[in-house]
Amino acid sequence: MPVTDLDPSSVGTVARRPLHWLWPRRIPIGKITLLAGDPGLGKSMLALDIAARLSRGLAFPDAVPPTPEVGSLKLGVGSSPVPANGSMTRSPDGPIPSIENQKSKIDNSPPPSATLLLSAEDDPADTIRPRLEAAGADLARIHLPHPDSDSPQAFSPFSLQDPENLDMLKMAVECTEDVRLLIIDPICAYLGNCNTARNDSVRKILAPLAAFAASHDIAILAITHLRKTSSQRAIYRAMDSLAFAAASRSVWFLTADPGDRARRLLCAAKANLAQEAPALAFRIHENHLAWETQEIPLTADEALAKPAAPHHSLDRRDAMAWLTEILSQATIPAEEIEDQARKLGISYGTLRRAKGDLGIITDRAGFGRLGSWLWRLPETEPAAVP
Repeated sequence: MPVTDLDPSSVGTVARRPLHWLWPRRIPIGKITLLAGDPGLGKSMLALDIAARLSRGLAFPDAVPPTPEVGSLKLGVGSSPVPANGSMTRSPDGPIPSIENQKSKIDNSPPPSATLLLSAEDDPADTIRPRLEAAGADLARIHLPHPDSDSPQAFSPFSLQDPENLDMLKMAVECTEDVRLLIIDPICAYLGNCNTARNDSVRKILAPLAAFAASHDIAILAITHLRKTSSQRAIYRAMDSLAFAAASRSVWFLTADPGDRARRLLCAAKANLAQEAPALAFRIHENHLAWETQEIPLTADEALAKPAAPHHSLDRRDAMAWLTEILSQATIPAEEIEDQARKLGISYGTLRRAKGDLGIITDRAGFGRLGSWLWRLPETEPAAVP
């Protein structure tokens, strides 16, 4: 069949488009990236460090510095100089990368670009600006968009459920020169009255946000916390619905090094678009990050893994904490709870024992095949029956 006769719905009519990276193998452009971690580990500082690097066109911590000359090919001509802080220095113990790999990493140091920052927890005056200054940012390239220009820009999150607010972000991108990144810190603060425990509710908000990233050729870095419970897979530990991790093309976890609590580990939990990148480490020194240059062969699953529990009672306590966490936000169908529990590694028997220990109440909603049983905590009101 000639190309001109292709069905309009076929993939053959879709124009190919190369994939671009804000941070090679870690943050893709035109997609949503999720950064998860416990409170107080430095997720917000990490996001600001990224924004600061973009504002100056500096390389990322895992970049390789240009070599003056390799054989007959001279590298580094016209490339950015190596920052004085040594952030581009490779490990002296590592192998010398190929010329192609060197050129790839060097070319991924783009010109300076701007960042839009949505922050619901940090004050721009006493927290955000000092951190950006400590990271050496060009402050003129960091912007705090808000739908109400007369309201304080700190501690006043707005809902991305509102199409007008999403249009405001689109206008901010279109009216600001060279915007490459949107940081949403934390993502849950900008979801309005969305039931974040429900996959369908979360996807209704994330789908337009992902489309916005693709149409405006920017990267979105959404920040969230971790569940208090443990599980077999790190990907299931991001707060609220699994839809946050599922909708993100790249998921990263920030955790403390078990052997050195002052050391932070940035580990991959999901990589849909490239080979999973190795972990990186940094420490927080005087309001800025001090990165280690050597990559670490460690995954998020390995970094967050805990020793096996010696007694089943520990598993039940985890299940009780998880149930309390998700049911404190909403009444949830039993089938959905059982499905999520199975993915988290909580057995059916453990789940039922935890349900009994908490005194969880079940209510019938609907009739016949369309009906379902809803679980709720004893202190919450029953959901309205349709």
